This record gives sequence, structure tokens and C-alpha cells, in this order.
Amino acid sequence: MPGNRVTEEEVKFILDNCNEITVAEMARRLGRADKTVSEIIKKHGIKRTYFNRWTDVEDRFVRENYLAMSATEMAKILGRTESSTAARRFSLGLVGRKDVVRDTVRVVYGYVFKSVPGVSRKMTEHKAVAEEKIGRRLERNEVVHHINAMKADNRPENLHVCTNSEHSHAHQSVTRLIAPLIEMGIIWFDESDHKYKLADRPDGEN
Repeated sequence: MPGNRVTEEEVKFILDNCNEITVAEMARRLGRADKTVSEIIKKHGIKRTYFNRWTDVEDRFVRENYLAMSATEMAKILGRTESSTAARRFSLGLVGRKDVVRDTVRVVYGYVFKSVPGVSRKMTEHKAVAEEKIGRRLERNEVVHHINAMKADNRPENLHVCTNSEHSHAHQSVTRLIAPLIEMGIIWFDESDHKYKLADRPDGEN
């Protein structure tokens, strides 16, 4: 991409797709910042119709996950921007999880922070364990993925070091598994409590 100037092709892509996909997704495909895409839409006076509205499904996802996930994490899964996700969380009257302090351990948004010898500030336990597992410090573009999605489970075998992009793909791949798992009868959706469950139903149904 020559320089930082937005090309005519990029502008056309944004104008053609601004009511079809999210700002975050357009920015990802173009390799641009969310702010750049938003400014182009605003400059051309485009009034987005669909993706300005939050769906009931998205709102339910935020309500169910705001204590365990940050706005950044939820935004990646929803295909929204971090700022719009944080704003939606606030408009729904949801406050991010307050720090829970236990001795030298601090739990923030489900992540465990601990004092580490030789480090002046507390660091996430999963990062410390992952670095010990791979025998080196994490690179700037690397993050630690919890394989079983349990943020407090920091056993070495549950931690996988990957890039930010790979981490995003890992979470997206879980969402894509829902439909085939339902079709295979492995999981089902319980409308009484709004949760996905394993197919071994207590009432014996298939």
C-alpha cells in the first residue's frame, strides 16, 4: 500500500460495504485503523443503517460476558470497535468487574495477576507461565491463548502462545463451530436459561 494515503479503491470498498459489514471488519480487511474507516464514512455523509443498531443477540452476549471479558475481547468476537462495545456496555448499565484482591493475587476481568520475582509490578500469571513454558520473553505481537477458555486456568498445557491475529482467529473459530455441533447433536441451546449445553439432556431427549 503506497504511503498512508487512502486510495480510491479503498474508499469505494468502504462506501460499498459500510452497511454490510462492521467498521472493525472493513478496517481489518484494508489494514487500516478503525478511526480511518469511520472518518471516510463520515466525510461522505453516509448514514449507516444496520450496523449502527445493536441486536438482541449482541446485547445478550455483552450482558453474559462483561464480567469475564474486556471490551476489547468482546469487540473482536462481535466484529465491533472497542469504543462502541465499551459504550454499549455502559448504556446497558453494566460496569466492568472491579478488582478482587486476594493476598498477593489480583483478579482483573477473570485474569490472575501475581507478584513475580525480579519484576517490580504484578504481571499476569498466564504470561509468566507461558514465558517459562517457551523459554523466552513474549514478543510485542504475541499473546497467550487459554485453550479451554478459562482465564484462571494457567496450567502450561492450557496456554498457547500466538500472534494477535492468530488469537482472534482462535476465538472466531469457536463461534463457527456452534452450527455444526448443534447439527451433530453434540450441543443444544436451552431457551429457558439462554445457554448452550452438552447434548446429554436431563430430560432424556435427543
